[in-house]
Amino acid sequence: MRAHFTFFVAIFLINCGQVFNYGTINAPALINPSQDAQNILIAPDRTVVLDQMFPHRIFYQRQLINNTYTGLNSGNPLVPGNYFPLTGSTFQDLLYATIAGPMNTFTGYMYSSLEIIQGPSYGPILIEILVVAGSDKQAVIDAYNKNPYYGGTLADAVSSRTQNDYRNFLQELIRRNREPDTQSVNTNDVNAAIFGLGIECTNWNNGRNLIDYILMEKSIQFAQQVINQFPAANKGKTLVQAVYDNISDPNLKYGYASLIYYILDPVDWVAARIHDSQNELDQHATKILFIVPYSECCLYEINLMFKKKYGMTIGQYLRSNNPQDPVDLMLAAIADDAIVGYI
Repeated sequence: MRAHFTFFVAIFLINCGQVFNYGTINAPALINPSQDAQNILIAPDRTVVLDQMFPHRIFYQRQLINNTYTGLNSGNPLVPGNYFPLTGSTFQDLLYATIAGPMNTFTGYMYSSLEIIQGPSYGPILIEILVVAGSDKQAVIDAYNKNPYYGGTLADAVSSRTQNDYRNFLQELIRRNREPDTQSVNTNDVNAAIFGLGIECTNWNNGRNLIDYILMEKSIQFAQQVINQFPAANKGKTLVQAVYDNISDPNLKYGYASLIYYILDPVDWVAARIHDSQNELDQHATKILFIVPYSECCLYEINLMFKKKYGMTIGQYLRSNNPQDPVDLMLAAIADDAIVGYI
């Protein structure tokens, strides 16, 4: 069973459980922030030197470089302190993510998905962040709520900026907390949940309390058994198929499917999202969200899964699809650096 993602919020690193026990960034132990900052400052093309440098630095080192650069550049940093991703499709968004760290990246994208880039194509960004946060979802929500720049709580933003079933889904995802992992699951409870879902799924457009309870509150182990055994009691139809057959809102379909895939195997789900985002409008946002924050702990396992599924590493895939894209080139370099010595 694969562990699910959690965060070490205080130091902006991520502990991905016992499966993800590799240090997967190949950064020098000692750097010279003054020299690095000077090299960026005098570079005729800042994008090129950043592409060469930042994949080989960890978050803390990049922050030192940014602080030094700010002093050398008359108080102007590489990214302003109040900067947040606007569209998820620019080099500046990526630069922000590499310096600000996972938590600021996640909350910045949450804010922009609600306040700036509203629309059906961007709904998945907020869903993906809340789903992948796992047991530390509340820490992500708290970080958003405490940031004065966002002007209110995540719950208030969802209430005012989203509508109908999508709003209800996000409100439930924010409100509900998952039970701790368990070694024992009651078979009778699993059977009762499967039976109840079989009845509820025919009326999901009018109410989804049971599926919300199972996917958002019950332990990972309980939810896995329900998902895996659901087809046997429903003429071979999977729970994902039931979601797509009985729910009309596209963001809602994506939200429940994401929860299901995450519960079954978070590594497989993240690898698939990186791959499939290539043809999506917000492709850079998805790739930034799943490559940069996990580059210091989990990308080894994600890369193994990616190579198993698609026959190439993340870096190879990004370069083969967008060989001239500066965002994808830096992401590819980060992915490559995170797996040196392992693949």
